[in-house]
Amino acid sequence: VKRDAENQATLQGAKFNILDENKNVVDTITTDENGVAVSKDLPVGTYYYKETEAPDNVVMDEAEHEFILTENNQVVQKTVVNDLQEGKLKIIKVDALTGDALKIDGIKFNIYDANTNEFIMEVMTDDNGEIIIDNLSKGSYKIKEIDNQEIPGYEINEKEIYFEITGEEEIITVEFPNNPVLGALKVLKVNEDGNSLAGVTFG
Repeated sequence: VKRDAENQATLQGAKFNILDENKNVVDTITTDENGVAVSKDLPVGTYYYKETEAPDNVVMDEAEHEFILTENNQVVQKTVVNDLQEGKLKIIKVDALTGDALKIDGIKFNIYDANTNEFIMEVMTDDNGEIIIDNLSKGSYKIKEIDNQEIPGYEINEKEIYFEITGEEEIITVEFPNNPVLGALKVLKVNEDGNSLAGVTFG
């Protein structure tokens, strides 16, 4: 029986080689929609099973596992559990103009599944303006800023940033920029009567 480690769901499409005590392949089996694979009838003896192909999103178990048949018509049942393919995400808040890190805590984000738009989690920046998420399952995601009231002088970034967790990278880094609020100085020069004066230069 084949299951994933996170929610114990059965896994279809996992392939195994059955090896005899001399490590010769005597059978190849594949799990069905119920996560079950059954070998052909085997003579009494010592055998091993080894996974050769894993379903998407899980880590293949490359170890050989022993089982022993000691009597006729004996059925040995084994449950194989696979860890999900996961990655680590690092989100950094930066100034959109300078690229400098915005070391402000308390900035909130929502993370969604990019394909279904399903809400995954809410996260918040630490004192360094960063968020680190461990064990994010393989898949496509998008992140959206939902509150930046703790950053005076910056506009909220309403864009959604997309990223992919493949399970192969050690860490995915996403920079989330915010534009500073910009302003301008306007000087009006007037005389004693309140009339504006043109051509006045300020050094």
